[in-house]
Amino acid sequence: MENSKCDRNAARFAPISGNPKRADGAFLASRNHLRGQILSTDLVISLSMFLAALLIFLLVWSTIAYAYWESLADIGMQSALISISDALAFTPGSPPGWEFSAANASSYGIAASRNHLSPAKLSALSGQFSSNYTGAKERIGAGRFDIFVSVERAEGGEQLYGFGRLPSAAGQQISSAGIERLCMLEGELVKVKVQLWRKKGGSL
Repeated sequence: MENSKCDRNAARFAPISGNPKRADGAFLASRNHLRGQILSTDLVISLSMFLAALLIFLLVWSTIAYAYWESLADIGMQSALISISDALAFTPGSPPGWEFSAANASSYGIAASRNHLSPAKLSALSGQFSSNYTGAKERIGAGRFDIFVSVERAEGGEQLYGFGRLPSAAGQQISSAGIERLCMLEGELVKVKVQLWRKKGGSL
């Protein structure tokens, strides 16, 4: 009886068989593997968040840059508009008698004297725009912008002259600016209207 009790106690407190160092090594390897998996997951999440933030930044920057360059283009168009309308309504062009040899003109003006328009200059300029639109708008100072010029009666708005190019209505996204000058044409009060326009997103 006492012998069986001793046997049971001995079995209860008997050392665990096997190599304890091997068990500890397996545990450490498993823990290191789990830690490696966690680090890999963190790296993937961090990289994804970085790429998402970079994409958002690039989209916002692209929008801001587009608005900035569009604003610069509109400022340039307003400046050109004032210069062109002043030159047309206030000056005879260069040389002053350019309408008799329009191909040799260095700049266009349609005034016989300040605010008094010349029918001959108007007819000559209209012909230049009809035959060589690009060359005419360069000499008038429009440069990269498209232009349309009209002369209308101050009362009633009847168009007496019109030359250049108007934007088409076929879904173009355009930016435009216009200005009016009051002048005299053969004793009659008229409006000289100058419109500049450009396609949005075009080069500056």
